Amino acid sequence: FLKKPLIVTLGEWGSLFLKNDQCDYFSSYSIKAVDVSGAGDIFRAAFGEALINNFSLSEAIDYANKVAALMCLRVGTSEAIPSRKEIKKTLLKKNHYQLNDFFKSFSFKKYDQLSAENHRWTLLGR
Repeated sequence: FLKKPLIVTLGEWGSLFLKNDQCDYFSSYSIKAVDVSGAGDIFRAAFGEALINNFSLSEAIDYANKVAALMCLRVGTSEAIPSRKEIKKTLLKKNHYQLNDFFKSFSFKKYDQLSAENHRWTLLGR
C-alpha cells in the first residue's frame, strides 16, 4: 500500500496517519476558527518539535492538531503562533468526529474540486 508513512491533514476534521495497511484517525479540537492561514505549516512544525522532544507518534500528531487549532483562534500567521506556555495551559475540547463523518461530509465529485492547499500530504521518513 504505502512504502513510507504518511500524515494527511484534514483541516477541521483532524488528521490521518497511514502506514502500510494501517489508517489511524486523529480527531480535531472543537474551536471557532478566526483565520486558518498557516495552520498546515504550524501543524508540521509542531509535529517536528514534538518528535524532537520524544513524544510518541500519537502524542506528536495530537499535539500538532492542538497547536494548529490554537493558531486558528487568532488572525495572522507568525503573530498567531501560540507560545509553549499557552499550548501547555490551554484545554481544548475534542470534536467527536469519526472517520466516516469526514467521508460523508462531501461527495467525491466535490472532493476532486477541493484545492490541494486544504488537504496537504506530508511524507515522513527518508
